Amino acid sequence: MSAWAAGGRFHAAPGRGVAAALVALALLAGSGSAAVSTRSAEARLARLVDEYRAGLLADRPDLASRLGEHRGDDRLEPVTQASLARSGAWLRALAARLDSIPRGALSPAAARTRDSLAARTAAARHEREVARSWERDPAAYLSLAGDAVAALLEPGTGSTCSRARAMARRLARVPDVLRAARVNLREPSRELVERALPGYEHLLQFYRSGLAPFAARCREPRTLGDLAQADSAAVRAAEEFLDYLRQDLLPRAPAAPETARVPSAGHGPGAAEPVR
Repeated sequence: MSAWAAGGRFHAAPGRGVAAALVALALLAGSGSAAVSTRSAEARLARLVDEYRAGLLADRPDLASRLGEHRGDDRLEPVTQASLARSGAWLRALAARLDSIPRGALSPAAARTRDSLAARTAAARHEREVARSWERDPAAYLSLAGDAVAALLEPGTGSTCSRARAMARRLARVPDVLRAARVNLREPSRELVERALPGYEHLLQFYRSGLAPFAARCREPRTLGDLAQADSAAVRAAEEFLDYLRQDLLPRAPAAPETARVPSAGHGPGAAEPVR
């Protein structure tokens, strides 16, 4: 650490002459610039980390609920071609800004943070541009249709009735989520359709009977009415999507070559979360 960085001041040693003093000043100036450069790089990195988290949770309010951020508990965003294009552009811009931060200018801890963010961004871009599970795997939508609702069963920052109101709004969006899935899915393999079916059967059972014990703890008639109406719509949407998988997708689904299989995103509430 330089004397300046430590809060002291530089003084040329007596008797060394002007040349020695200038050399010492130059060295000190270089050290100070390095410190400023490190602080600047780490400040830029911190902003990118904050932007990544804020962007991810704004795009996926269901993830925010599961991570303890409850401001968007009443939101559920379908995966559309427009939202995929928007998030893809955002990820590319974020990756470019991250690449502009020299790793060597960071402390070891900050460098590890940079590596972690780079890995997460690369994984999300791989999902968008290569794996494309939203087009290839019906189970990719189980998290939005199931986990997003199940997350609100857990005690959070609000009362049972406030969570029931949020749940009603999320359930009301389930038909949109599953309609978007039908638009997005493009010739998934027979294996992935067969693997997804039990998850949607479980999801349908969850809508039909899994919410009643929770709803019974709220005594607000209007909230209960909204929740029942939204749940009925979600049941119908899940039934129709199951019929779509069984009667439309499955009969025409091709077998997946060994080298082209896409891992399933999981089944029902509690499934692993696809990276977005």
